[in-house]
Amino acid sequence: LQFLTRIPIRLRRAPDMARMVVWFPLAGALIGLAVGGVAAGLWHLTPPLVAAAVAVTVGLLITGAFHEDGLGDIADAFGGGVTLERRLEIMKDSRHGTYGVAAMCASIVIRILSLGSLPGPAAMFVAAISAHVLARTAAVGLMATAPLATHRGLGADYGQSTTWTRAGLAAAMGL
Repeated sequence: LQFLTRIPIRLRRAPDMARMVVWFPLAGALIGLAVGGVAAGLWHLTPPLVAAAVAVTVGLLITGAFHEDGLGDIADAFGGGVTLERRLEIMKDSRHGTYGVAAMCASIVIRILSLGSLPGPAAMFVAAISAHVLARTAAVGLMATAPLATHRGLGADYGQSTTWTRAGLAAAMGL
């Protein structure tokens, strides 16, 4: 929760990153509970798209838009970089360009429309939890299987420390 959200959690010592990835699906479930709870709670008070927009915004606030930032970096790198070296350089830049902003906006709009188009509050609740669990479970699977783009940085630290066993435990928890 400390890594995947902006929820302030005090720890006595720094967490072990290698062991932490197993718990990503559980963190996703808690985030999904909040998002789904807001969507379901607003269902009878607002139009479904408004409920979905507020719920997705709550998710962005809880996570600090962590995944949107990464999506923007990737979109900018692949949209604006021709060579591998240039793409890696773009991904290190903290500023977002046109491709990154467009990708983030599209992602948010698609999530709002998807959540808002569901047939009722129960479906919104279950879908939000499922989507957040699946996203964190898939992230752990990618960390265990995808080759590293570079051997430096936070992503490399997680990728190098995520074993098949840990990915399997995360997948079991996600299911």
